[in-house]
Amino acid sequence: MENVSYYILSFDTTSVVMEVWQELGAAGIKACVMPTPRSVQASCGLSVRFQPCDLQAVRDKMNSDFSDVGYKIFTAVKSGGHTSFEPL
Repeated sequence: MENVSYYILSFDTTSVVMEVWQELGAAGIKACVMPTPRSVQASCGLSVRFQPCDLQAVRDKMNSDFSDVGYKIFTAVKSGGHTSFEPL
């Protein structure tokens, strides 16, 4: 996808955000916790941010270790100085 700056994972609970963030780090995937953007209409208020180069590794980790957890992936697309978030 063009102009994708980063991806975010959104969850329903903060405890899951923290657990996923820690597990991604342990797997060598660079990620950080950030406030969920207001335009994303789902979440506990925190999300996990990661880089486009790690998308497949994050998907693999979520499918193997967190298959029972509800989550959504959003792309952060920059255009004209504005960032919009689109579901993946």
